Order: sequence, then C-alpha cells, then structure tokens
Amino acid sequence: MSTVSVVTAQARNGLSRKGGLTPTRLCMMRYTKPREAGCCSFVSLYYSGHGMQIPAGATFGRMPPRDVRGFNDANGGGSTGGGGGGGGGKGDGEDESSGKGFFGMLWVMYLASLNKNPVSTKALTSGFLNAFGDVLAQFAFNEEGQAFDWKRLGIFTFLGVAFIGPSLHVWYGLISRLFSNPGTASALSRLVLDQVFFAPIFIGGIVSAVMFLEGQGHNVQAKLKSDLFTIVKSNWVLWVPFQFINFRVAQMPVGRRAVQGLTARKLLPRHQAAPTDSEESVEDLWQYEDRKSWYEAKFAADDQPDWQPATFVSSVEIGPSIKLVTFDIESSRELVPLRNAYKHIGQYASIRVNGGEEIHVPPSSPPLSPEAIRTSLLRVRNDLPAGDQKLQTDPISERQRITLVVTLEGAPELYKSTISDLFEVGPFQGTGLDLLKIQAIFRYPTIVIFVDNAGIATARSLITSKTSGLHTHMRSNVHVYYRAPNKASTCFADEFESWAEEYGVSVMVSTRDTFHEMFDDDDTLVYDPEGTAAIILTGNDANEMEEEALEACKAAEIETVVRQTVPREATTYLSSISLM
Repeated sequence: MSTVSVVTAQARNGLSRKGGLTPTRLCMMRYTKPREAGCCSFVSLYYSGHGMQIPAGATFGRMPPRDVRGFNDANGGGSTGGGGGGGGGKGDGEDESSGKGFFGMLWVMYLASLNKNPVSTKALTSGFLNAFGDVLAQFAFNEEGQAFDWKRLGIFTFLGVAFIGPSLHVWYGLISRLFSNPGTASALSRLVLDQVFFAPIFIGGIVSAVMFLEGQGHNVQAKLKSDLFTIVKSNWVLWVPFQFINFRVAQMPVGRRAVQGLTARKLLPRHQAAPTDSEESVEDLWQYEDRKSWYEAKFAADDQPDWQPATFVSSVEIGPSIKLVTFDIESSRELVPLRNAYKHIGQYASIRVNGGEEIHVPPSSPPLSPEAIRTSLLRVRNDLPAGDQKLQTDPISERQRITLVVTLEGAPELYKSTISDLFEVGPFQGTGLDLLKIQAIFRYPTIVIFVDNAGIATARSLITSKTSGLHTHMRSNVHVYYRAPNKASTCFADEFESWAEEYGVSVMVSTRDTFHEMFDDDDTLVYDPEGTAAIILTGNDANEMEEEALEACKAAEIETVVRQTVPREATTYLSSISLM
C-alpha cells in the first residue's frame, strides 16, 4: 500500500497550497534513502509499523544478519562493516558493543511491543513516521521564508495513529489469511487485491480525511472526482513493484516466533565469551511469564482457532425443501487439530453463516482419507532434516470438499444461503457410529441398513467411505431399506445404481411400507441371523422410526444392532494444556 508521504502529500498538493509536493518531488523524496545499514532500520520500522511482514533474519541493503550479543559473535574481536550501522569495527569492541547493544535492546523492545500490542504499536509507529515524513517534506520543499505548518504536522500525525496504522494492520492481516501459501501466485493475488481494490479506497479515505480536518469537507467530492485516479496511478507506478517484492519475499509476520530468537539470548560485549558460573552475566533483555512455553513441544494445530473459513461451492435441491450444499474446508492437520476434525461416520458438521448461530447438519460425504492429507501428517513441525536450517515455515493447507444435506425446516439460514454469504466451519460434533463391533467381515457377512430421510446423509457417507472399515463390496449381502416420505423426497435416487455396481449395496425404497414389511418382502436376501448385523440410521434423536426398525430386527432375530442414537465411545484427545 502506498505510504503516507505519497498519499497525503498528493492530497496536500491538490489543495492548492504554496509549497505543495509534486509527483516528481514525491518520487525523489521516496527514492532518496539512507545508505547501507541505515536503510535497514528505516525500512524495517516502516514495514513493521504498517502491517507488513518481516521474516526473522530478513535483511535489507547490505546489513548482514547477526547475533544479538553486541550485534556480533560473543567470541569476536573486531569486525569490518559488521557493526551496528555498517561502519568499521574496532579491535577491542568495548565502546562499540555497548552502543550497538543499546540499539539492539531498543529493537528487541520494539519487537516485543509489536508482539504484545500489535495494533497500538503499529498505530504509534505510523504516527511517528507520518510526522517524520512531513517534517522532512516541509524542510526540503517549502519555499524560502514559508513558515513551518504545525497544523499540517498535527493532521498527518493524527491520521497515522487513528486511521492509517490500524486500517493497514487489519487489511494486511486479512489478505495474509486469504492467501497464506508461499509462492508467486499467492503474491500476485495479494498484490491485485491490495492495489486494485484497497488502494483507491484507502487513498480516497486519506484525501477525504485531510480535507475534512482542514475545514474543506464541502470540496471532497469534487476533489476525488478530479484527482483520485491521478493519485492512484502515481501510487501504482511507485508501489506495485515494491509491494510485489514484499509479498513474494517477506511472507512471515513479525510475531512471537520472531521475537523468541532475540529474547532467549544474553547481551554480552563482543569480546566476552559465554558466561560461566563464576562470571557475572547480564540479565536477559525481556522477561515473559510464559517464556518457558516457547520451548515446549506442542501438538499439531493445538494453537489454531476452532473456527476456520469455509468456501461456498454449490447448492443443489435434491428434494422438496432439501438441498445438498457443498463447501471447501480446511483439513490440514497443521491447521485443524485432531479433536476438531471430521474423522468418523455419523458426526455432524458445525456451520456458522455470516457470524450467526451455530448450525449442526449431517455430512453426506465421508471423512477424508489419510492419504489425502499425507503431506501434513508426515510433516513434523520444527523438525530438522540433516543439513537444514531452523527457519519458521508456513503450515501446509489441504482443502477438503464436503457435502451437507440441509433442510429448510432444520437449518433455514443455511438452506437460503448463497455464495455472497460468509461461512465458517467449527469442530465436528459427536463421536460417530459405533462400527467397530461389526467390522469383521467373516463374522457378519450380511449387513442390513434401515434408513429414513433423517439418516440418508449418514447412509451415503457410510456406503461411499473407504475408511469406515465396513468394506461393503467384500460382504455377501448389504441391503438398504429406505423409508422416504414420498417419491419426490427420495434423496440420491440417481446414485442407487452406482452403489450397487461399485459398493455391492442394494437399495429398496418404499413410501408406505414399514421397515418390517420391507424386510419381509425382500426375496433377494438370504441371511443367517447370527451372521447378520443391522445399522439403524434415523437421526440422532430417538423416534418412532427407530422403534420400528428395532421391531424389524427383533422379528428377524438380528441381535447385533448399531444405532445412530447410541454413538461410539468418546475419544480423549491430548493437548498441550492437558499435559501441563
């Protein structure tokens, strides 16, 4: 995003004030920068104050990375060009290390403040840089004899604190979450959003704010109409290439992990070796109550939020007041902890529409197979292969497509939603069906499934799953008895033929007969009661349909029954908190 010096000075020039900055002067001012290491400090402060990202260890200009101890090795004597501002080192290092240690301490304190209070720190940094830029502009470009404009300085400083810093913090945080993957494609996506969508709005806001604060609010509309596009074009010429480099190279945000490497060390003069028990050591730069937690092993995604954004894909009506809604959701084990993931047939999805109330709906697609998320499962966070360097890496994103059966009566907000709404998916509810006792194929070669419309979504996910352990295609008989309210409300009727061919599942549908009658009328089923297991899928709540299915099992002398209302035993998931 364009800097305050470009935008506000352009706005200033449009107000026909004497000494206003022309685009040529603006570019000269922005391209004239301190030499060598001084450039690093200014650029680093600018980027961290304006919501952009500096990866740990990043360098600008010719400033090399260094240890915090005196900005050099603890064992080192003199250095050439490795010291604080890029100047020559001294042999003894005594006076030089103390001065550079002071600036190192300031930098660490700044990063600590940025980590603890990011918005207020960026707001104050933005205000300071606005003030600094305006002072430079007034001294450099004001005509001889023109008085210093204190009101203008106050306006720019106020805008930096109240508007620019907080708004850029929110914006860059948003696009970093939307396009979190590394690479050129992600950088280009951020760049297009930033410069095409956000830049005109942001620049227009700055211009309007400056004019309102100077008492020229009545001219805002005319000013934007005549000059906004010109200002935005000047912004594109200067900042498109710089923003692309920023998005492409500096992708990791400055946060706790970036500060950890600094705060964990001691500030020692460069000639002094690491302290021993007999030597006096300097206190750590900064102390945190939870500092020890930085070094503890943590479970994957243990610190990730419970709710993740979901991408709307489609909504198809499959019956009267029944829709099949499809989403893309995050499934990477680095971003979704195991306790929140979709793991078992029979779990319900938790969905929020536009930040509203939590909605629970049944998935009709099976859980993702381990092979589909193999990369994130095998990757151990912070593990180091031989010869590798310890760098913070971005988590791997692995998206899963999930379909949900939604009824108008059960979830009207989700049923009526469209692609323009915002969706979030949270922890999946329930523990799923207790299928473990019927997984042995030789023990139960015949499976009968009693289903109504409340359980058809779970039935579909069970039949099409490759990880449920049911292995329907390997059993002698798998018959589904589906009680539908009417012919029009029969869900997934177009898939029944493929279920028979691919999974070996026969489906019998009736709109009038009871489960007992459907079972008795099935002449194709030859079964042994001891080798037959039944699955009843009639919703999570006990109802008449479930009782009817149980009566059919009793009449058929089938004793092994899996019910949707009797879930499997809950799994206890360990977390970093539970181990403390």
